[in-house]
Amino acid sequence: RCHDHKFDPISQQDFYNLIAFFNNVEQPGIYTQVPDSNRAFEPSLEIPRDDDAERIAEIATKIIALEEERSAPTPEEQAAVDGYLASLGSGGGFGWTAAAPIAANSRDGATMEILDDGSVLATGDNPADDALTVTYRLADGRHDAILVEALPDESLPGTGTGRAPNGNSILSGITAEAVSVVDPDQRVDVPLTWAWADHEQPNGDFRITNAIRPDDGRVWAAESHGIPGRRTFVFLAAEPFGFEGGTDLVVRYGYDSPYAQHVIGRTRLQVGTADESIRTSLPIASTDWYIVGPYPTTTGAEAYDTAYGPEAAGPLAFGAKYRDLAWRHAPGVVDGRNVTLAQGIGAEYVGREIYSPTARNLSVSLGSDDGIQVFRNGEKIFDRRVNRGVAPDQDRIEVPLVAGLNTLVLKIVNTGGAGGMYFRADPPESELPSTAVALLLPASSVRPPALASANESIRVRRSPRYRRLNDEIGSLTAERTKLVEDVPKTMIMQERETPRETYVMMRGQYDQPDRDRPAPRAIPSVLGSLPADVENPDRLDFARWIVSDDNPLTARVEANRTWAMFFGRGLVESVEDFGYQGAWPSHPELLDHLAATFRDGDWDRLALIRRILTSATYRQSARRNARSLEIDFDNLLLSSFPRQRLSAEQIRDQALFASGLLVERFGGPSVKPYQPEGLWKEVAMLQSNTRNYEQGYGDDLYR
Repeated sequence: RCHDHKFDPISQQDFYNLIAFFNNVEQPGIYTQVPDSNRAFEPSLEIPRDDDAERIAEIATKIIALEEERSAPTPEEQAAVDGYLASLGSGGGFGWTAAAPIAANSRDGATMEILDDGSVLATGDNPADDALTVTYRLADGRHDAILVEALPDESLPGTGTGRAPNGNSILSGITAEAVSVVDPDQRVDVPLTWAWADHEQPNGDFRITNAIRPDDGRVWAAESHGIPGRRTFVFLAAEPFGFEGGTDLVVRYGYDSPYAQHVIGRTRLQVGTADESIRTSLPIASTDWYIVGPYPTTTGAEAYDTAYGPEAAGPLAFGAKYRDLAWRHAPGVVDGRNVTLAQGIGAEYVGREIYSPTARNLSVSLGSDDGIQVFRNGEKIFDRRVNRGVAPDQDRIEVPLVAGLNTLVLKIVNTGGAGGMYFRADPPESELPSTAVALLLPASSVRPPALASANESIRVRRSPRYRRLNDEIGSLTAERTKLVEDVPKTMIMQERETPRETYVMMRGQYDQPDRDRPAPRAIPSVLGSLPADVENPDRLDFARWIVSDDNPLTARVEANRTWAMFFGRGLVESVEDFGYQGAWPSHPELLDHLAATFRDGDWDRLALIRRILTSATYRQSARRNARSLEIDFDNLLLSSFPRQRLSAEQIRDQALFASGLLVERFGGPSVKPYQPEGLWKEVAMLQSNTRNYEQGYGDDLYR
């Protein structure tokens, strides 16, 4: 590993060439934490029983057929969708018009280019952070909606929307200002009060609503490194904007974040008008949940009556400290699920920002452990002082929302034991599902998968047939899930889709690859080479070579190990070393015979064991006579059966066999026989899910 050795036929290069076969397997490093000692760590392979496999395959076939039927709307269904959209307003949309870019600049040195299709492309220098300002000339009229397309481009990495090496992009903020073309001194800020995106990266705090507040460090992320294609987002203005004689809209796109170079590389903008019917139909837009606390107290009453600060009016103040504690992202708080909070007597706050297109009431289902107080924009609108465990639908309230930003804070008061909460918003049927907003946009501006999801969300609302098919698919999926949960799993080695490069490590240091010494996959040169027709060898090619006629070493080593298991010493005494420093075989022809018959007999280990155990050498007495002691004192020539120590496992099996207790049954799940009390605690990891030894019973104790 570190360097070549003078008498070692396997060089450092050979070492890393061999490692290359195994350097391309998936290695999660951090595994899902499941309290099941029988689980299989990732990656794993399901091995269903015959009956289960047949039913799982049958369910899969039925689900595919139902999904195909569901994916094709009937004419009646499509007419219902079209009619519903048409009822929202003229043309069923915003009346979008293109905005023509007339100027663009970068704060930190990128080159801005206005393309013929009305998009703006950033090229050249790619700073870690940036702010791009684009001025658009708008047609006469009043507007109150902005549609931004983040577009792929051949100059960008991969098929993404961003300038980052992986093609991903973020948006840390967006602001707009309207300027009169006739009189540039007339200018007004355009506050943005609602946002929607066709996709939000799901593995963090990356909602599009984060971009409405450019001052707090939060961002929207596109996940372009995982899902290719354009991204589309829409913003509503608090008031219509536009000047008689023409308007220039100055839009500033912010890219200040910890994610270096994640600038959207190419954008295009349209403006539209949302009448009251459209605004009323739009869904609310929420941020993720945030949490602050806990604040321990001596009594529940003190926790209820003390205002610790997070319930104050205004946007969530992420930089503020409330008795030395601050808001932090809470990915574990998920709508529609019971959520575990801190233990002990005290209070904990959970909050989010809600952007509403219009003033409206939001119906909410709540649960809490124990009590709960609800604050909307700093005003307490609900107070339930009770001792209980958390469950869905324990309370139902109406939250009055103003148009634009609303701050919703839940104060959970725990009077002892575990704390918890439940939250679910139940919007009215008149409100569009979030995915359905895509149907109000120009079809050419939205990814086809987003449009398909939008259509499905409306069909769920408008089609009994679609709901029936959904229920059938859900029922079959639940049955399959239950079967799969009971299916045995085994850990596997799984090849990566993108091969990982392997290099010789300088002096064997894992973090010091020598880029000038690549290590392609190959067997040690002293052992030969792989067949010439194998161009890109993988682990399967390596495995085939191991048991091929070109490699006699495998059969010789295995035959020698099996011999050593019964005689206590191998025909080659250095069982683990067949190299230059190893021992010479005591019976070379016998070793060759055993190895050849083992290999030519389809690697039948039982046949090899039978051949050894039925030999005269194995069946001879262990008594030594004077002549054998004189000629072969160490019994290297096997003039008698060698006496030897039994392993711990052999001693156990011998004792059970001698007492008539041994259960000679093979296969099946692992068993946990009896062992001295406290032994497992000496070797177990206390933080592991296997820290407690659960002894078996019955026959399991004697196998």
